[in-house]
Amino acid sequence: MTGTESSTLLADLDRAERDALARLNRRHEACADTPPDRKNGAVPISTLRELEHQLDQYVKFHDAVRASLSWRMLQALRRLFGREW
Repeated sequence: MTGTESSTLLADLDRAERDALARLNRRHEACADTPPDRKNGAVPISTLRELEHQLDQYVKFHDAVRASLSWRMLQALRRLFGREW
């Protein structure tokens, strides 16, 4: 190995170490900004219940749209062109 190759390898290694350290610092800062109850991916139960409630509302809305006369007419027209959803 020549001196130029070894210096290039050392420079690449140094750059990789700096990049890895920068990534670790960003992760640490992101964790430091996270509230204590959200550490390690934990989500409060109240948030989960709120999301479940919103999902139920979206499901009801979707069912109402699919059952509506205008949706069925639109699908019948789209079916003529092979574009039914």
